[in-house]
Amino acid sequence: MVTHTLRQIRLSGTYDQVGWGIHRYSTDQHWLVPHFEKMLYDQALFSIACLESFQVTKDPFFQEACESTLAYVDRELSSPAGGFYSAEDADSEGEEGKFYLWTKAEVSAVLDGEEAPLFYQLFQLEDGGNYLDEATGRKTGSNIPHPGQSLVEYARLNNEDTSLLEQRVEKIRNKIFRARENRIHPQLDDKVLTDWNGLMISAFAQAGRAFQRPDYVERAARAADFCLAELRLPNGRLMKRWRMGQAGLPAHLEDYAFLIQGLLDLYEASWNPAYLVDARELTELAIDLFEDSEQGGFFLTAKDGEPLLTRPKEIYDGAIPSGNSIMAMNLARLGNMTGDQKFLDCLDHAFSAFSGFLQSNPSGAENFLHSLAFILHPPLEIVITGNAEDPLTQSFLREMGSSFLPFKSVLFLPSGKKNGELLHFSPHLKAFSSTEEPTFFLCRDFACEHPRTQLDEVKKLLRNLAKPSKLTNPD
Repeated sequence: MVTHTLRQIRLSGTYDQVGWGIHRYSTDQHWLVPHFEKMLYDQALFSIACLESFQVTKDPFFQEACESTLAYVDRELSSPAGGFYSAEDADSEGEEGKFYLWTKAEVSAVLDGEEAPLFYQLFQLEDGGNYLDEATGRKTGSNIPHPGQSLVEYARLNNEDTSLLEQRVEKIRNKIFRARENRIHPQLDDKVLTDWNGLMISAFAQAGRAFQRPDYVERAARAADFCLAELRLPNGRLMKRWRMGQAGLPAHLEDYAFLIQGLLDLYEASWNPAYLVDARELTELAIDLFEDSEQGGFFLTAKDGEPLLTRPKEIYDGAIPSGNSIMAMNLARLGNMTGDQKFLDCLDHAFSAFSGFLQSNPSGAENFLHSLAFILHPPLEIVITGNAEDPLTQSFLREMGSSFLPFKSVLFLPSGKKNGELLHFSPHLKAFSSTEEPTFFLCRDFACEHPRTQLDEVKKLLRNLAKPSKLTNPD
């Protein structure tokens, strides 16, 4: 179900086939006509879903879908200051979607004689257009390019070489894209929002780790450094939005939750312990500001925020996950990484607060259930030691990054360094600090299996760990 849905989105009119990136939603049952707005959070969530699908299936289709979406964000939604902009509007020149629509005549004016028919066929362009006027319901002559099938499928059906076809189509797409760049663009919403930036930091960091793309990790780090510098006050508290050099509005729970998640993911891609320190500090601050110390869970607004008739406490996952859902996973991960019981106690309190909702409406808080699955699994604790420049150490880290293991935390203890920040964050790592050679440790509940120093052994272990397994019934 997951891979079928993601594949159909990537091949539909809901995805921008020329310049990439996912539109906000479909307006019809065929997923042809979207609402053409592009939201930052949709790019992040779609990228992560495709990335995880690639890790499970190893199907390059999903790697391409992820990388294309990230390329769009890097090109169109990236502030020179380092953060990510919020959205591109749907309208240009007073018409929704005008920027994205093509008549056959417009395409033939851009492409050579043999290229245009291939584009028509691949992207299902019609003489009368496939885009209907919203008021009259009549065809306008304009088309939304949508392939309906992958290039691999098209090549197989037409007995063509897939690699050569991909090269031809990419050349054609680039021509269409360059021509489209001369059009009046939709307006850019250039606010930088803390919570949506946290999601996008996670997407770039996770993709950088999985695909061995240092440029993705660097892009995530630039955004994280921007948020920590421009959206964080001297007292450590976050602000909600930034625009044209000015930050404003007190941050809500989701701002803390998503940025903390992004920092944890960025650590597991960059191995910079400073991001762990920031994540822990923000989590402790979020507990102080937002936790319901009596009933459990987290309020949306801070305890010293603007007085309201009620302080809302949300658990329902909407277009983006709820702040409580993401905070729950942050607490689970931090408890596993640090060994600090206070994070797990706070998580247990949240489970108690929302247990009734989860029993009656589990599909309404699927992200919150991720943290429950994380704790019940039980989570893996992976520690990798060795010189960061050693090829074997790099191989261990690379194999770890490409594996789909959602119920785990990973810490890297580089040999030959003082590691003060990291050891302060995770004191139990001192037990591993005497290991100089590249070594892979697998632990559960702080009890470790025998150390592994051979790459083949680590590969076999990770393959076995990645196999589907049933959760143990806690009863």
